[in-house]
Formats: sequence, structure tokens, C-alpha cells
Amino acid sequence: MHRLSIENITEGEIPAILNFSIHDMKDEVWGPIPGYENFYEVSNYGRIKGLNRITEGGHLSWVEQKIKLLTVSIGRDLKGGTKIGSTCVSLYKGNIGCIMSVGKLVYHQFIDSFDLADKGFRINYKDGDHLNLYFKNLVLYRGARHRVKNKVLNVS
Repeated sequence: MHRLSIENITEGEIPAILNFSIHDMKDEVWGPIPGYENFYEVSNYGRIKGLNRITEGGHLSWVEQKIKLLTVSIGRDLKGGTKIGSTCVSLYKGNIGCIMSVGKLVYHQFIDSFDLADKGFRINYKDGDHLNLYFKNLVLYRGARHRVKNKVLNVS
């Protein structure tokens, strides 16, 4: 966890990005992921849940509900320090998979919908913490710095 700058956390302070409990967090709300309904849901905290289901394809098997592991891109800034990038999740339907931005999924579900396939949209974080995927922390941009929308819906 050192590369993510997450150190010395207690059980009550586990950030949502590291919470793999299938139990809902306080005030957590879930919604379907477009194109993956009945397979996955996203929460207003940025957690992704794989739903109970039978797999598709030639060999059928039961898959239990679980919280998905997220991938965080890590790079170097101009001074050579660690730079936290986007948080993504791998989603599968049958044998076809894709990688999606968790911030975009949260924004789309809990703030306002937009074309998820459009690569020109970017997510910025009001508090500067790329690991804080809570819906009230997200701002949608088009391209480098053009704010598109900034409305927040009350989900509690």
C-alpha cells in the first residue's frame, strides 16, 4: 500500500478502495453498470460488485457475489515522485472483457449520465485524491480542462 500512500490504517478507517466486504458501507447505494446489468453494480463510494450469477458459455458454473479488485495506474510526476492515476476495473460478460474507469462509472450512475464510450471525458477529484471515488468528490471534464457538469444528486 505504500505506493498508494495508504499507511497505518485501522479497521474503522479502511478506505472504500480497499474495502472488499460484501456488506454495504454506511450510506452506500448501488446501481447497475450500463451494458453489464445483472452482472455488476457500482456504488456511490466507487466499489464494484460482481453479482451472484451463473456464468455464460459452454461450461456453466455459479459465481458468488463479491467486491471486485480495482487497478490503480501509478506513474512518475515531473519531479520523479509517485503520481496516482486513474482507477479502473475489468468487467467480463461471457468471454468478452473490457476495462472501465471507476470514476466515470460513479459519475455516470450518481451525478449525470454521459457517453461512457467517449474517450474525451475526464474525471477530476475535488480534494485532489484520486483514490477518493465518492460521488461528491468527482467532477467531469471534457478534454484537458473544460468543465462539463458539476451537479450532485442527493442519494441518501
